[in-house]
Amino acid sequence: MHSKDYDVLENLILHFKKNISSPVAWILGLNIQAEHVIKKLGLSRLSFGINSNEGLYEINLEALNELSMPRNMRVVSAQDVTKNILIDWMKRYALKQVRT
Repeated sequence: MHSKDYDVLENLILHFKKNISSPVAWILGLNIQAEHVIKKLGLSRLSFGINSNEGLYEINLEALNELSMPRNMRVVSAQDVTKNILIDWMKRYALKQVRT
């Protein structure tokens, strides 16, 4: 849950509340917004497996330097990857976060 505009964030929360059909596994976003969403969804009393700040949300993308990629690697759009690969990546990333 992340938005530059709190009105949009509130609408996302309302949409989510109307359409929720399974337990919440995690909420990602800026810490202040994630805490707001947790409070609005009534999840504050729950114990989360992971409750930490995600540093990538604090990176100033305009300040990043361009990296040279190794020849055996390439960057592709998520749109060009199968859904199964993306789901597998998300699961592995989430498990790595739990273990660290």
